[in-house]
This record gives sequence, C-alpha cells and structure tokens, in this order.
Amino acid sequence: MAKEGIAGKDKIMAHYKAICSIVDNNVSAEVIATDFDGIIKEGKELAKIDDKIVVKVPMIKDGIKAIKKFTSEGIRTNCTLVFSLGQAF
Repeated sequence: MAKEGIAGKDKIMAHYKAICSIVDNNVSAEVIATDFDGIIKEGKELAKIDDKIVVKVPMIKDGIKAIKKFTSEGIRTNCTLVFSLGQAF
C-alpha cells in the first residue's frame, strides 16, 4: 500500500476490496500491529472485507498467539517469513 501511495484505513480497506473483486484466488492482507490485541483487532477487520482475504501476521510471539486464535475462529492466516534459526526461536 505504501509503495502505491495508499494511506488511511478507509482507502486501504477499499483497495483490498478492489483487489478481491478482480482476482480469482486468495489475497494476503497484512496487519500492522505488533501486539496481540492489535493484531486480533486488525485481522478481524481485514477478514471481514472478503472471503478471499488471508490475514498475514508477523512472526513474533504475539503473532503466533494470534494465529492460534484466528484458526480457532476460522480466520485464514499466513505469517511473515522466518529468515534465520534465531528468528524462529
């Protein structure tokens, strides 16, 4: 979004909706928050945009907790890459 100059929650949500309307498959929508409550709040908002949305969560401790919660609620997720063994720990 930043690369395209799209800023502000309403514009970002509308852009995700537009993308979902033209693609036939999943669309990853990444949360910005890095705390559990923020990740959950943003992720739920993103998941409501369209059934094609897959919520992308940061690979951090609270991100892993959020993935578990999202999974229990039927919200599809993926997480950011793990580049090193140290990051995985």
